[in-house]
Amino acid sequence: MAAKKSLSGVVCLNHPDRAATARCATCAKPVCAECSVLGGGQVFCSVVCRKNGLESAAAVDGIMQTKKRGDFRRRVMTLVKLIILAALVYGGWVYYSRNRAKVDSKVKDVGSKVKSIDIDSKAKGAVKQIDKGFEKLDHSVKN
Repeated sequence: MAAKKSLSGVVCLNHPDRAATARCATCAKPVCAECSVLGGGQVFCSVVCRKNGLESAAAVDGIMQTKKRGDFRRRVMTLVKLIILAALVYGGWVYYSRNRAKVDSKVKDVGSKVKSIDIDSKAKGAVKQIDKGFEKLDHSVKN
């Protein structure tokens, strides 16, 4: 119905005395029933426009098929990555379940090393403050 409303008062491209019944699917020129060229369920103004329109539709269909294949491949790769991640998590859980004491002792060792690093950095900070204090003292003695 919207097409009929948009054609009210519009005349055929080739026959100015006739009302247009459709617009060309390729170039949108108005045509009457006599000038209409049908193809692929659409109306065209000429054989050239029909050829161009059908070729364009075929090209778009090819592009859409390629896009769908790419989308499918991306989904498959995401699924494969999730399966691998799940397998790694499961493997880690199985290893931890079988070697709980060993893993817990390693975690404690690493935790104590981290704490010693924190103590070392605090000690270094204290040494720097002492050095700054001595620098101020030297500076005040010189002046």
